[in-house]
Amino acid sequence: MEIITLYHMIWQKLLDENVKEFIRIHEKEDVKALGLKKAPSSEWDYPLVLDQIKARQKAVVKLASWLAYEDIIFPSSFVMEQASSEACAQYKAGLFEGESFVDLTGGLGADSWGFLKHFKSGIVIERDEVSAALLEHNLSILKPAQCEVRCMDAEVFMDEMERVDLIFIDPQRRDQKAKGKFRFEDCSPDILSMLPELMRRTGALMIKTSPMLDVWSGIEALRGANYGVSEVHIVEWRGDCKEVLYIIRNEVVAMDDVPIIAVSIDDDGHVLRQIRFSRAEEINAECSYSAPLSYFYEPSAAFLKAGAFKLLASSYGLKKIQEHTHLYTGDKYVAEFPGRCFALRGVYAAKSKEMPVSKAHLSVRNFPQSVDILRKKLKIQDGGEDYLFACSLEDGRKVILHGNKFYGNK
Repeated sequence: MEIITLYHMIWQKLLDENVKEFIRIHEKEDVKALGLKKAPSSEWDYPLVLDQIKARQKAVVKLASWLAYEDIIFPSSFVMEQASSEACAQYKAGLFEGESFVDLTGGLGADSWGFLKHFKSGIVIERDEVSAALLEHNLSILKPAQCEVRCMDAEVFMDEMERVDLIFIDPQRRDQKAKGKFRFEDCSPDILSMLPELMRRTGALMIKTSPMLDVWSGIEALRGANYGVSEVHIVEWRGDCKEVLYIIRNEVVAMDDVPIIAVSIDDDGHVLRQIRFSRAEEINAECSYSAPLSYFYEPSAAFLKAGAFKLLASSYGLKKIQEHTHLYTGDKYVAEFPGRCFALRGVYAAKSKEMPVSKAHLSVRNFPQSVDILRKKLKIQDGGEDYLFACSLEDGRKVILHGNKFYGNK
């Protein structure tokens, strides 16, 4: 936390031409190794400079386009770890366009920057004084559209907010006492108490939440007398489920009819894979079951989170291995399936003498033992090109599926 405190005091020193040149020269080097060397000048805050290099290295993945602007100052590397990626910011911004928006939780500014590409003007609220100053500095350089940054609490600004086309809020889910808050009532600002007033000031509200929050609990909590969740977007980037977005409008949609949209996106925020469904469609979907066939499939993170377990089978012409084992199988390769495909090599009992490999990636799906316990039992080292899935079959057997990744006949 000491680095964050330094940013709060002296981030402007990073705009010194000599400091910027040093950062450019060493931006790809090992920060720990640099820290063992003497600072080029005794007047520099060397830990701050080193952390800016570290933050820029994280930006190569999360906010690559910002690196093209010489005077952009990234917040601490700690803050960068929690910030939205450019890909996710572009995806969520692409869901809307209009005259004006308000971002009630500015933070790093990636989401605000995304929205400013789709709206003519925006107001960004950030309660921390120095973070607001840094945000105003960066957005003035990026200049995507007319933007005003205000340093104040979201609850206070709400009292003077004029009507806008979109309000965006990302309630803070972490503090120094709790690492994994994800219920609305545990977050700041208190979105549930603000909700009725916010909906009087906009036609659409987008709330970004932790992937840990149960989707249906979220939909229920955000329901009001005259408003409710109109759709939920579950966003996967680079194999991880990054964000769950609730869009609320001044209408009430029955819970079973709320569209759930699970997507995997590329680095530009473009959709690679998508499934759209309602809970009613999932409940009514027909699904058949089968022992493992020539290929088996593992859905990727967002599609597992979405819960369209039967629809994944019927939509792609596959069978489930078991009702609660979320693996799928078929005799044909389905290139469009949102996840990984494996060519089946064998099905074994969960015994070490049955294993034909001594090194493999191991996962468990609806299986009574953990990965760590099972790995010791099977005497399997981690890694290699083989994949083992411990799972339950429809006939009740507990088995190990052995496969290799399959990408089609190229």
